Amino acid sequence: MTDFSIGYIKSFSDCVYPGESFSWIKDQAKNIIEAANIADVPVGVVAGMMAEERKDYLNRKIGNLLTDEYALHKLSPSEQEQFGGIVDAMDVSPDAATVATAMAFLKYISNKDVLRTHDEWVTEIGQVTDLYPDLDFISSNKDKINHPSLIDVGWGNFRITTAVRLLNTTYPDYAHKLGLDIYKNDYQALVRAC
Repeated sequence: MTDFSIGYIKSFSDCVYPGESFSWIKDQAKNIIEAANIADVPVGVVAGMMAEERKDYLNRKIGNLLTDEYALHKLSPSEQEQFGGIVDAMDVSPDAATVATAMAFLKYISNKDVLRTHDEWVTEIGQVTDLYPDLDFISSNKDKINHPSLIDVGWGNFRITTAVRLLNTTYPDYAHKLGLDIYKNDYQALVRAC
């Protein structure tokens, strides 16, 4: 599998990937091979895409951890406003004070017991689909705060709306073959799994 990954990177990339990207790929080798075989694509393509997304996640690790937790948890309007200010500050200038604030808020969010339910995700994704017919657009922080289904979550940086669309409409046969049908009625678990 390593040979395929390196081949992908030499052919299609001009950047260096952190070791954590390759460690993750190694841990996911069985799943990568299975997905590549089902989709009939080279293993190196899947591994390379995953390395790229993991690299992007690590480049903004604290901000991504924060948005991952935000996507999972329901917050009050005042908490959402506070979250938005922190995310904006992290994008502009993540100095030590901003990082400390982000880490404190991350701890606070991750200890909340109130998670978004499947039905809330269905409603949210329906609203987003109505508002933004082109779901592949680059969304702003404000878009993501108002519509958490636009957030890219997890080490693979999966946009929630895209994951749901792929699961239900674009590639339902692949989803079934990969054992992902369990998420069709549990988007909360899908977001956690990403």
